[in-house]
Amino acid sequence: MAQPSLASVLSSSPPSSPPVIMGSGRSSPLSSLAAGSIPTPVTTGGSDGALRRRQKRKQSAADIDHDDEASGLMFIDNSKARAKAHNKRARVLVKKAVALNTVSKPYLLVYCSRPESVCHKNGVASSFMSDNLKAILGADFMQNLHQMVVDGTHNALSNAQLALRTNLEVERLRREKEEETARRIAAEAQVDVMQRSLNELRLRDHDQTGRI
Repeated sequence: MAQPSLASVLSSSPPSSPPVIMGSGRSSPLSSLAAGSIPTPVTTGGSDGALRRRQKRKQSAADIDHDDEASGLMFIDNSKARAKAHNKRARVLVKKAVALNTVSKPYLLVYCSRPESVCHKNGVASSFMSDNLKAILGADFMQNLHQMVVDGTHNALSNAQLALRTNLEVERLRREKEEETARRIAAEAQVDVMQRSLNELRLRDHDQTGRI
């Protein structure tokens, strides 16, 4: 019996199946494309790590106020704008302190007041003290601290006012001395002019007497 030729075997054999990646349990992307379907992307551990890193960055950004960028912070010269900014940030500071006390129960003390207004009748301080710290320092500690700040500010203002009055008095005495020196110099100059005029008259009278 005649053996079939190689060409007849190839022409009569069924089409080959798409290649399969061994050990993966999935057909290869080439086989998916050959079958007319789009391969499903596979999520790997690396992408999960990148996602976690992005979430951490977002959380870190959320923990920082947008106006707390170092390049945008500076002392506010306008008193009204400065008071408004202080009150806003003081409220945030106390709010964050309360939240921190809730999650970790630390020894926590926050005291914030403005030197410009702490001595005023309506001057207030933003403050918070955790209960466990209050049990150690006493319930009146915050009130006593505020009174110490008020008294210290009064003393500082009194010293500043005394220094200002002293400086003004020194400046007044300096101006008086300068004015007295100027008057003396002017008087001496006037005397000198009068003396020169008198000498000229005497010299003229002497010349006229010599001619006679």
